[in-house]
Amino acid sequence: MVDPSWLGDAGEVVLVPGGEGWVSDDDGVRYIVVEEVDEPRRYVYRWASFTEEPTRVEIEVAPTSGGSVIEISESPLSTGAQMSLCAR
Repeated sequence: MVDPSWLGDAGEVVLVPGGEGWVSDDDGVRYIVVEEVDEPRRYVYRWASFTEEPTRVEIEVAPTSGGSVIEISESPLSTGAQMSLCAR
């Protein structure tokens, strides 16, 4: 497990494909399912709460001469993906 405090105030997540976890902050709790891990370059996960639509998040980290560039994209899940998340 890793400390996902960069996603919220508290939480736990198993950082392997298929790993699950949660994070919480003032807005509530989000539940996470890890899709892809290519440490330290790429992380992909789905997350959802009881009050927000589920989304898919991709984080890409690329080294540069002055440090790193981090690209984060978040997109809504399609209806089919939402159903497979529930059928898991």
